[in-house]
Amino acid sequence: MYMSNLTKILQNNFDVSYYQHLIVAGELADCMNSKVYLVGGAVRDVLLGKSVNDIDLVVVGDSESFANQLASRLGGEITARSQFLTAKISFSDFSIDVASARRDYYSYPGSLPQVNLVKTIDQDLVRRDISINAMAISINRNTWGDLIDPMNGEEDLHQRKVRILYKRSFRDDPTRMLRVILYSQRLGFPVDESSKDLISKNLKYLKRMAGWRIFITFKHILREPNPHKILYEAHATGILQAIHSSLALKDSDIEKLKLITKFDGENSHFVMLSILVESLTESEAKKLIRRLKMTGRWVRVINDTQSVKKVLKVLAKKEIRNSKIFHLLSHLDVATLEAMCLISNSNTLRSNLRLFLDNLRFVTPRLKGDDLIQLGFTEGPIIGKVLERLANLVIDGLVKTKEDEMNIAREILKDI
Repeated sequence: MYMSNLTKILQNNFDVSYYQHLIVAGELADCMNSKVYLVGGAVRDVLLGKSVNDIDLVVVGDSESFANQLASRLGGEITARSQFLTAKISFSDFSIDVASARRDYYSYPGSLPQVNLVKTIDQDLVRRDISINAMAISINRNTWGDLIDPMNGEEDLHQRKVRILYKRSFRDDPTRMLRVILYSQRLGFPVDESSKDLISKNLKYLKRMAGWRIFITFKHILREPNPHKILYEAHATGILQAIHSSLALKDSDIEKLKLITKFDGENSHFVMLSILVESLTESEAKKLIRRLKMTGRWVRVINDTQSVKKVLKVLAKKEIRNSKIFHLLSHLDVATLEAMCLISNSNTLRSNLRLFLDNLRFVTPRLKGDDLIQLGFTEGPIIGKVLERLANLVIDGLVKTKEDEMNIAREILKDI
């Protein structure tokens, strides 16, 4: 017997302040003669008995005016709007996403959807990716807590399965293949057999998909608590290979991915990326960057993974100066070095990498540029060169005090 009203569950699973925000949103919708619903992952998590921190609302009516007035009532700020009739209301510690009830049309496989407004929440829900994300809870006063579930998502929750809503789903939006795997691993629910079959039949559409859209979902995957499991399933179903041939994983690659579980530091998603691309050639890495239209630090991590591989033999030597280690690694992304620590079989290499990560990268000379100018140096490139020389001496433990550094600087000045 499934529940049709979730009032008590809403109270139990929402933070008090978030719950009050829902009440305010419902009251506003009543004043505007609109209908408003809590939708998506929040509904799913409420039914699973999990605490909810993300609020996604769908308005049947004027969502733009609704979002503006809700932001005003709650003291939030509209920080984003999109062509898909959505708005984000931001607060100091969380946000509320507001969207219009809509239907999506795809002019060709993998295209961005064309959006049309609809008059019922059911019409909005049936366009979504999977059944357990296609539920809504009314927050209008007279229907508060009523569950709307046109695609039997609650039943799928009880049966613990991930199921897409219609046969053309992966053709319309091929990134849904990745999201299906993501939700399957996040929730511990298997993908139902019909959805698995449709993945294998629609992989060709991933090959034609705009890279930047795949990249968005790819970033979400790497930020998941267990990205290695998602990547393995994406490999096993052929999804990774369909995105780009360089992502075809070997058995050794799969074993390396598991090592991310030993990392408990910051930016684990970048460490995971470095492990994932470690076996690529330089040419393959460049092609992958172009395919996914990668930007920013994501590109740097991939490029630095290629760069660090070129110096690993030197770093694996026991007799190597600290300043040499610093020189080889100081320009590389820390996440790349953490990845190499995880996957290396060389104790010496791991030791030298850890020495840099935990110690050497923080070492600087006590003297600053202004100190050198006071000693008689002229402003210009010479300042940087002297500071670099001093830094090497400090890193190698050859100078211990600021006075030692000043004496060395004076000797350098004599030779200029």
